[in-house]
Amino acid sequence: MSTKAAAEKLLNDGGYFNALDVGRLFGKSSQQGQRFINNLVDDPRYKVEQKFTPEHRIKVVSIAGRKQSIDVLQNTALLFARPKSLMGDA
Repeated sequence: MSTKAAAEKLLNDGGYFNALDVGRLFGKSSQQGQRFINNLVDDPRYKVEQKFTPEHRIKVVSIAGRKQSIDVLQNTALLFARPKSLMGDA
C-alpha cells in the first residue's frame, strides 16, 4: 500500500480519520496508519484538513488539486461503475 493509494481511498470516503482508523482501513497497524497520515500532511500534493481535539484526525480534501477520487471520475466518464475485474485492487 502506498501513500497515494491511501490518499485516494481517504478522499473517496470523505471523512475524518485517525491513525487507528487508517490502519484498520488498510489492514495495517496504527503505527503504519500514523506513517500514512504523516506522509499526507507533509507532502504538498495532498491538501488535508486537520482536527486536533480530542485526537489528531485528518480529512483528505484534494490530491494535486483534484477533489474527486480517480474511481469517481472514471465512473462518471463511463456512465457506470467499473467492473471489479478491471480494477487494480481485485
